[in-house]
Amino acid sequence: MPDDHEPGHDCRPRVRNIGRVYTAAGDEISIDHLYHPDPDPCPACGGKCETVGAVGLTVNGEFAPLDPEEALLVVNRLARGVSIALETMEEPPDLAREIARFAGDPPA
Repeated sequence: MPDDHEPGHDCRPRVRNIGRVYTAAGDEISIDHLYHPDPDPCPACGGKCETVGAVGLTVNGEFAPLDPEEALLVVNRLARGVSIALETMEEPPDLAREIARFAGDPPA
C-alpha cells in the first residue's frame, strides 16, 4: 500500500486467480491478475491506489508482483527454457541416413 494512504485504510488491488500449477516436486505456483476496479484516486484517503493491471506470481507462498513487461519477460524466458529442455530430449539425427538422403542415395 502506498505511504500516502490513511492508516487502517485498505485499497489494495483485487486478485483474480488465472491458474495454479502443482509440480511433481510438490511446489505450488499461482498466477494472478491484480487490478483495481476504480482507477480514480481513493475516495477514503485521496491517494492513488496500487497499479492497475499487474501480474502476481506466487511460488510456494512467496509473492512477487510484476508489471506486464516483467511478466512477459518471465514468460519468454520460461518458454525458451522449455524449448531447450525439450530439444535435449529429442533423439539425435541418424547422420548416415541424412547424408544419404541429401546425396540421393538409398539408405543402407
